[in-house]
Parts: sequence; C-alpha cells; structure tokens
Amino acid sequence: MREGIEVIIEPGALAGTISVDYPNLTFQPEANFNGLTSVFLRLTDGFVTSAPFEVSFEVAPLDDPPSFGLLPNQTVSAFENLSQSVAAVDIDTPDLTHSAVGLPGWVNLDPATGLLSGTPTNSDIGEWTNIVVTASDGTTMVDSQPFSITTTFDPYVQISVEAPDGYRGPDIKDLNLVGCEALVLMAASNNLSTLEGILLSYDICTLEQNWH
Repeated sequence: MREGIEVIIEPGALAGTISVDYPNLTFQPEANFNGLTSVFLRLTDGFVTSAPFEVSFEVAPLDDPPSFGLLPNQTVSAFENLSQSVAAVDIDTPDLTHSAVGLPGWVNLDPATGLLSGTPTNSDIGEWTNIVVTASDGTTMVDSQPFSITTTFDPYVQISVEAPDGYRGPDIKDLNLVGCEALVLMAASNNLSTLEGILLSYDICTLEQNWH
C-alpha cells in the first residue's frame, strides 16, 4: 500500500455525508433516507490522479414510530363546539390509527384524522384529566402526554320560550334575553311560581322551580 494517498470527493447529490481516512471511508445517511445513493471519488498521490470511480451505498429502511407534539389542555363552555386535532405524525406511515382513554362522553375522536369534536351541555360540567391519545402505525403504538378537557357552565343559553296565557309583561322576543334571565323576568312580572305554557328546548340552570 502506497503512503500519502489522498481521496478526492467529487461534488454530487449524495444523500448523506462521508468522511475519509484512507483507506477507510465512513458514510452517514441523511435522516429518514432509505434507498440507493452514490458518490464519485478519485485517488491521488500528489503526482498522479486516478479517473473518477463510483462508490454506492444502499440504506435499508428503518421504521420510525409515530410522534406527538404537545397536546394543550382544552376549556370549552356548554353549548360551544369543540374541534381540536390531537393527531400524531409519522414520516413513514401517514395513515395512522388513533384511540384515546379518559375522554368525556360528549367528545368523539376520529380514529383516522385524530380530530376531537363534540358539544357539551350544562349537564356535562366537569374536568377530565389524564386523557391520553394513542397512535399506531400498524407496528408501533405511541402514547401522547396526558392533557385535560374542562367544561364550564353557560347560564345564558338561548331557549325557546312562549309566554303563557295572562302574561302582562313585555314581549319576550323583544327583550333580547336568553336562558335564565328570560324565565326569571317572566316569573317576577306575573308574580307566578309556575308558568304554564313555557316551552323549553332543553333543561338549563339549577332552578328549584319545575318549569313546564
């Protein structure tokens, strides 16, 4: 073996980097690259330089597991729509399957898109902690960091109200009032403990009276 041999690396689109300590050559592929890549080299002793010759590298694929970013805690008022992506990413497998534990009953998780959606009511008030989403690429399953969903009470919910016979107050529809305010005003204006004929589209407030 001749001393003083140097390796000249020809410019090219090599998918990685090489380092040379003749006669040894080390190749480091780019992140997430797999397949065939090559580089042209020449040898010189300072007097004579060889013709370029090609050195090829074949990189076998390596399965990368799914990964999650930070999933933020969610706070939503009653009757407000929740729409939040909790999807993982996988550079090898774009089609992941998502599942979750600890979700409130009013929240749905799309297993394909990783989208959380749902609309709570005032009966869904509470805090759900330690919710964990799991993503699978068919080979590896990865869990997210825990996060929480909190539902807050909404006392001003639009309801369907019709004034009963004998009501002497202003037109309910002109008051621009919603929820409990409309009910309380009707009761106070008529000195009524119960209001016949009031139609509610759903239950609201924690009222002791039985509204019909």
